[in-house]
Amino acid sequence: KYKQLDQVSYLFFGVLLAISQVITFWLLGLYSPRRFLSFLGEIGVVLGGLVLNILFSISILYFMRIYEFSRVLPMLYGAAILVFILAGHNLFRRFILRRREAGHDLKDVIIIGSGSIAERTARVVESDKLFGLRVLGYVVEQKDEGLSIPEPRL
Repeated sequence: KYKQLDQVSYLFFGVLLAISQVITFWLLGLYSPRRFLSFLGEIGVVLGGLVLNILFSISILYFMRIYEFSRVLPMLYGAAILVFILAGHNLFRRFILRRREAGHDLKDVIIIGSGSIAERTARVVESDKLFGLRVLGYVVEQKDEGLSIPEPRL
């Protein structure tokens, strides 16, 4: 016999989906304590987690022998979660960016080297404020004079 979801079952299933979504994102490394992914990298992780969670939810419904639910429901769930998660991450990024521009939560960095790679590294590190890194100086050999890298040289 076919079973339909009642309100209590929908609530249970919704809580199960929320918990499994958090676990999926954690397993995919979205909550790891690193600096930041690029925006496209973050979208890829979120989409991968959503697909896994939707497949998990459909398998749970099949295991519970609940066949009468709208087939549009997983797509609506995925679209809504995608919009809400990306909007939340965007707001969080803006909050972090404002804090970093105000000088909060910055990590100091010393670059070892004096060549073009050191210059490029400093430009990249300081151009993306989300990294939260501030270049303090460069470690160079004593005999390197006439360098194009800025002060201070350590």
